[in-house]
Amino acid sequence: MINTIHHTEGLDEWTIQTALQLSRKGGVEAEVVRPKTGLSGIRIREVRGITVHELPSLMVGPRNGFNRRLVEFTPSLPRYLLKRADAQRRLGYRPVLFLHEYRSYNSYNILRRVSGNVPTIAQHHGTYPTFLKFLFRLKRPRKLIHRVSPVYYFLKAQLENERERRIFSKVRLFRVLNGLEQFYLSKILKLKGIVAIGTMGVDLDEIDAVEKDKMRLREELGLPRDKDVLIYLGNIPDLSKGSDLIPRIIHELNKKRKVLMVMAGFIKDRRFAGYARSRGILVFDRLPHRAALKYLAAADAYILPARSVYYFGGIGVAALEAMALNVPVVSPTLIHLPEISNIESVGLHVPWCDDDEGLKNFIEVTNSVLDGGCRFNGREVIEKYFSWGIIARSLVRDLGDLSGQG
Repeated sequence: MINTIHHTEGLDEWTIQTALQLSRKGGVEAEVVRPKTGLSGIRIREVRGITVHELPSLMVGPRNGFNRRLVEFTPSLPRYLLKRADAQRRLGYRPVLFLHEYRSYNSYNILRRVSGNVPTIAQHHGTYPTFLKFLFRLKRPRKLIHRVSPVYYFLKAQLENERERRIFSKVRLFRVLNGLEQFYLSKILKLKGIVAIGTMGVDLDEIDAVEKDKMRLREELGLPRDKDVLIYLGNIPDLSKGSDLIPRIIHELNKKRKVLMVMAGFIKDRRFAGYARSRGILVFDRLPHRAALKYLAAADAYILPARSVYYFGGIGVAALEAMALNVPVVSPTLIHLPEISNIESVGLHVPWCDDDEGLKNFIEVTNSVLDGGCRFNGREVIEKYFSWGIIARSLVRDLGDLSGQG
């Protein structure tokens, strides 16, 4: 299997995690081919026992006359993937491409040029159908003609649907994060490939290596024993995940109890990070994964005050890791659990935080979780549905089916 992704990876390194878990738990020969900004030539190295091919990549944007926003562009990526597939065939393997996130400029190039020649699994990472952005703009039209003629947006939406249908037409298997994306690909685009619900996994070996005694962990991490500790992991801020709402949430919670908030992830706006720190929130930029798991295990709850635009993002891997540590989760995304009856065992589901009423509800539910009285056992749900062992076995079955088809 060849794992690839459309952008330079941060600390999550989904390509390496997937290759590593498939190698360990599925017995699959796996390697990684990925873009990397700042390189002048191809770099090949070993990372945790996985061979990683890194290709020079560029960030291009409006100043280059290329696009309205900054995007990553790796012109050699499709050609190199085909070259690696040919190399695997010569060694007697039947190559399969595993593409992490299929909506981006690099991903579209890969699907156009590679998926017809190499059986492809396309993994969803939370993007929503591009036609929706035009429908969203009906509420906030940019130009007078768009206010007068909303037909413009509907036509653009139809063109986007047709473009995605054409680009995705040769993908053999999609793994998506929720039923709505599954419905879009299978019923609206009417793609011939299989569309199954599947997320990234949780490494239970890593989870088991984390100290479970909260007080001992807090002493190690310098966290107070006399306060409730909440944690959020993700981009800082992230409007879809609602992390911009966290200072307000903590302000309200502190009216009833002593709360310490920990935020860790990629800092997108240093002014916001500075503001959050001024409100007493601990903010970390790109914590190593093992350190993030320690803070997660030391917390009393994981919070994700997501807005409804995040619906396509699924439950969220950080929320799944919290469940594996039996840390309760307060999030609207719990609606995506395979069995709704499991929600009470992993945390509390709340409505989307789209307005003041939703935010008020979120604060009340978080207070009730911190009041205690409920026992949470999310580990059982993770072992049943989301462990890498379960997901690797499912992927190995898929690989067998796809490689057998050519």
